[in-house]
Amino acid sequence: TAGPEKVRLTLVANTVIAGYLKNYAGFLVNNFPGLFYVEINMIKVLGAAAKRTWLVPELSALEPRLLEAFPVLEKGKICFITDGFPLCRMNGFEDHSIDTRLLISRDRPATDEKAHAETCRICTLKKLCPGPRKDYLALLGPAALVPSKKDPAPIIAKTRKLWLSAR
Repeated sequence: TAGPEKVRLTLVANTVIAGYLKNYAGFLVNNFPGLFYVEINMIKVLGAAAKRTWLVPELSALEPRLLEAFPVLEKGKICFITDGFPLCRMNGFEDHSIDTRLLISRDRPATDEKAHAETCRICTLKKLCPGPRKDYLALLGPAALVPSKKDPAPIIAKTRKLWLSAR
């Protein structure tokens, strides 16, 4: 049987579970030591979710929940990656974005499902972030995007150190 070091869990962030992200992180830390990694993805506005758009959280409302859960995972030594959250909503955890890793290492994002909004034009992290999901923008627009003024160099260095060296 596969041990925890071979198990990857994927969580799709949505309005129903948003308030439980920190508890979920604590549950994983307490019950799955040695877990290979956790992937936290933004819900896609496809299939059943397209018919239940109330499941799609505003990024501005989801951000504080993510920023409560991420430190719990980090402190508990649970490796985690994210997909579908623009870097302007991942303050301090930008290096956990799958797109950031791929843009640095392969000069491409994970998928073509994301796009920059006009707001992203002045963001200093634009080259490290492909923007939010296109389906999110079509549904909720760019209001939740806040262009960053951060220097991308430390994020690049941290991403390279944590994910792209000797792993």
